[in-house]
Amino acid sequence: MKTWIVLGLLALLVRPVLALQGLDCPNTRATSVPAHIVGIGATTSCQLGVVLFGVAIGLDAGKCPRQAFHFPAHDACLGEGNPGTYCGSGPAVAVTLQKCACAAVGSPELALTLPFCLCRDVGSAGTLTSGKTFDCVGD
Repeated sequence: MKTWIVLGLLALLVRPVLALQGLDCPNTRATSVPAHIVGIGATTSCQLGVVLFGVAIGLDAGKCPRQAFHFPAHDACLGEGNPGTYCGSGPAVAVTLQKCACAAVGSPELALTLPFCLCRDVGSAGTLTSGKTFDCVGD
């Protein structure tokens, strides 16, 4: 019985020493994620405007979400390998809600209008916890 207690205590003492030597280190790091926009809900069809022989024609040129979330560039824990480090929680990053609509560049006088999706911030949509790289030894 005493032997099991001694072995148990030794295991508790040896584990932190092994961790300091990097044997329990997950060897991962935070990965950079670029800023991106994710459309939510309904979309609007944007039209390419062409004038042929004085007749205006609208051609479908893609969809534009009515609302979207804007995620700024941040780091995330995605399991990317890196010896001697681990990925943990980093600072909170603000996510914004945007309202979007079709807009156009050009004019009927030029016989062509090119559509694009124009989004503007309307408020906060909360936060996202970013990732951060830490050293396994000493941190």
